[in-house]
Amino acid sequence: MKTKYKKTTEEERKVMKEMREKGLTYKAIAKKLGFVQSTIQYHLNEKTKEKTIQRSLKNIKPRDRKKYNKEYMSERYNNDEEFRERVKTHSRECWRRKNA
Repeated sequence: MKTKYKKTTEEERKVMKEMREKGLTYKAIAKKLGFVQSTIQYHLNEKTKEKTIQRSLKNIKPRDRKKYNKEYMSERYNNDEEFRERVKTHSRECWRRKNA
């Protein structure tokens, strides 16, 4: 039997972030908001999020991975200012090396 997971809302993620900034642990935040600790870590720790995504990619058939990666990168590029700047900087550096 598959477990049903509660999706987090933008408001809940905002509250998680505020609580973490106040110094609460992942465990304390999870207990107060009614989530499991791994959900809190996923939303507040970028490395945990990346590991989870990479692990889930292993379960995707090889022919679907390229499409999934493209959609994920496109969404992240459009929604994450810091990521967008890193991609632009990397692209400029590659272009300079190629044309040097």
